[in-house]
This record gives sequence, C-alpha cells and structure tokens, in this order.
Amino acid sequence: MLFYSSEALFKYFMFIDYPNYRVSGVVKIVVEIIMCYYILSSLSKYRTSVILLILLFTSFYILQISDIELKHFLLNLEIFNNYVFIILLFLFIKKKQEFFFNQERKIAKLFELFEYFILINSIIIIIGFIFQIEFFRTYYIGGDRFGYSGLFSKQSTAKYFYMIALAFFIYNRKFSIEKIISFIIIIIAAILTGTKATFLFVILLIPYLLLFYNFKYKKPMLIFLICLGGVVMIYSNTIISYVLLKSPTFAPIVQEKGIITALFSYRDVLFKEHFIDVLNKKWGITNYLFGGTGISKEYYRTGFAIIDLFMVFGVIGGVIYVLLYFKTVLLIKFNPKSIYLIVAFFSIISISGNFLPNASIAIYMLFLNIKFNETNCIK
Repeated sequence: MLFYSSEALFKYFMFIDYPNYRVSGVVKIVVEIIMCYYILSSLSKYRTSVILLILLFTSFYILQISDIELKHFLLNLEIFNNYVFIILLFLFIKKKQEFFFNQERKIAKLFELFEYFILINSIIIIIGFIFQIEFFRTYYIGGDRFGYSGLFSKQSTAKYFYMIALAFFIYNRKFSIEKIISFIIIIIAAILTGTKATFLFVILLIPYLLLFYNFKYKKPMLIFLICLGGVVMIYSNTIISYVLLKSPTFAPIVQEKGIITALFSYRDVLFKEHFIDVLNKKWGITNYLFGGTGISKEYYRTGFAIIDLFMVFGVIGGVIYVLLYFKTVLLIKFNPKSIYLIVAFFSIISISGNFLPNASIAIYMLFLNIKFNETNCIK
C-alpha cells in the first residue's frame, strides 16, 4: 500500500505539472536502506546471495573505473540500484518470513487484502473509462493513445501489475460465483489498460483455463479454439494490419514504418539505434563483459528486457544477475500450472521493457511468489 500510495501521489504531481516531486523514489530509498540493514545483519544466513550481489557490484564498478567519463557514475549507479531492488526485497522478506508468513491465517489475510487492492484499482479503471476521467488514463501526458491505469503513474507498472494480478487470481483456485465476477472485472480492467502485452497475456490465459480447469463443454470449446487459432495464424498478417490500421495511434506508424514497428512500439528501431550502433561505435571488450548502458549522456535502452539486461551488466554481470534472480525471485514450487504462467509471463516481458528495474512491480511479484509456493487450492 505504501508503494501504491506513493505511485498515486507521484501521478497527481505529474498531472498538475510537478514532475520533480518523486515521492515513490523517496519511499524506495527509505525502504531499501532498511532492507540492506537487515540483510547485512544476517550475512551468514544468506552468504551465497550476498557474495553474488558483491560480485555483481564489483563487475559494475570495474566498468566505472574503465570508463574515463566518470561523471556518469551516478547514472549507472541509479540503473544498477533499480535492477537489484527486487533481489534485496526478496532477501529481506526471506529473513523476515517467520514474522510475515508463519501462519496460514496470515497468508490468507494477505491474499485477501491483495485481491481487494486489485479490485479497487480495477473498479477505478472502469469508472475512468466510463466517465472519461483524464487523471485515470494510462497516457495522460500527451498523445491520444487509448488506455486507463487507475492510480498507477506509469503504463509499464499498470501493464505488469495486471499480468501479475491475473496470474495470481487464476492460479490454483476454486472459482465461486463471487470470484468469477471479480475475475471478469480484473480482465476488463486489464484490457482497458490499452497495452498490447496485457492483452496478449489475457489471450494466453484461455489455453491455461482449458488445460487446467474442468467445466461443461470443455472439449468442444477446446476444438473450436484450436481451429480458431489455426485460422488466426494463417491470416495473422491480414488481421493485425486491419486492427492496427483502425487505430489512430498505430495507423500512422504502420504506414510510415511498417507492422513490426507498430507491434513493438518502435522497439525494433531502438534495437538498431541503441544496441547495434552502440555495440559497433561505442563499446569495447570491457563493455561486452561488464555492460555500460550509461556510457554517454543518454541512457541507452531498447525496451527488450533481455537486451537491456545485457547492456546494463554485460555477459559476466548478466549471468550473475540471472543466478541471483533464480535464487530469490523464482525460488518457487514448479508444477505444470506455475510453469505455464511463468513461461507466458516471461515470454512477454522478454520482448517488453521496464520490468526488471521497476521497484513497484517487485512488491507485487512477491505476492505471486508466495502464491506459487502455496500447496492448497485457494477458494
């Protein structure tokens, strides 16, 4: 709630044209200082993870001393800090898990509060759409692109929040009439965010429902959807072109740059300009090993999560980061249901951006992590 409230407050300041009031950033720093204190006080318990964090920072520091433009150290440090926040959060929660999650009753209450939180923002989004409330729009600063994010200040936060919310809500659950209504409200809100990634994730939930839930007419629905999927694949280019050309936002992009650029929201262009060109013209062997996305006055990023991770940490740092991520964030009970959702989720974020360095998303990923580690079916 603290991060959500700070996001809402930051969005309000942005809305009234005070963008320098970074409330969420201040909250993040305070929380991070507290987490670091507790993690350092238990070095022996988390020795491997702490060693990996030190190695990650060392690889980052090697880049700094090898780069003669040391004035960009703070930019790189901020980027580094954004990426490791989720690691610190999960290490902190692991240390305090006996306090937070030592009883099933506490976990059930936590899940209930999170579901209310999801529903409140979803209802705000729907109200914003019905009454065309500018403050609740996803793209409220400039442009006329469709989308509503409720009280989230960034479209990337709203996008990933609803992907997490949908996975959280659908995983290992017995659906009552009340829960079905809540789920429909969340799906509507997710679609109303106006992001392609969220819409794609909603589509990927259909096979999940057919594979892991039993209901009347399941078999004919499965056959119908397989046939429909085949038709869509055959005529995908025509369908995508038609849909995009009907959009006032994407139609000019299709006409000027093509379908691929419209689908990836210029990420293919950024890939060429901020990855290929930087690698060829600005990077040396040290950068390939240790990264260096802030080596000039501009923060280079492509919007593709995997590519951006490589640009920040390089090969060595990237491997260390992935190991840390698996030891903390993805330390879950793997089964067919969780594997499906994780593959669907990370397949989408790999071609999207601003997931790994997003502090607010780190908080919501924690709920999904706890849910995936629950063995009982939630009503």
